[in-house]
Amino acid sequence: MYTAPVEQDKMDESIFIADSPVRMSAEALTELVYENTIDRGEIYLTCTIVGHTYAIWVLCGHPKIEKRYVRKAYHILVQTTEEVLHSY
Repeated sequence: MYTAPVEQDKMDESIFIADSPVRMSAEALTELVYENTIDRGEIYLTCTIVGHTYAIWVLCGHPKIEKRYVRKAYHILVQTTEEVLHSY
């Protein structure tokens, strides 16, 4: 699993993980979720940096896309986020 370093200046945007002394920046969490999701190969994502902030893009541009596929992508991202948070 990929682990992103937490920069000191990003600590004011920290996420505190329940029952754990671990602090993780929101940017580090986003990067970990992106990397772990891509590693699984279930969905394709695009990442970018917006105003010095790491961001994930979910592109649903096909005119015949069905809602169930968008929901599946959402659930994959939620599940991956929970797994990353619980692994720390």
